[in-house]
Amino acid sequence: MSSDIVNSIGLILDIIMNCKILAATTGLILDIAGVILLFLFGLPSKVTAHPGLTILYPGADEKKQRAEFLKYQRWARVGLLLLIVGFILQIVALYV
Repeated sequence: MSSDIVNSIGLILDIIMNCKILAATTGLILDIAGVILLFLFGLPSKVTAHPGLTILYPGADEKKQRAEFLKYQRWARVGLLLLIVGFILQIVALYV
């Protein structure tokens, strides 16, 4: 009877340890993905805070430029979000 309890406790501790490792590893992977996205698309710009302000390249289509700008903004924000979630997962794995 007591060996069953000890085995159950050991199993629970193994599961907890595996969850910590999984959370830390997932956090690192998300951080790496976030850094790659930020490297490719840069940090989100504050240009959109001023609706009348547009940055256009001479001879380029305004709609295409706006779409490209929004794409960069979106992926930069996704990169930042991945970094934040990755750091949170690492902290959780460390202290739980």
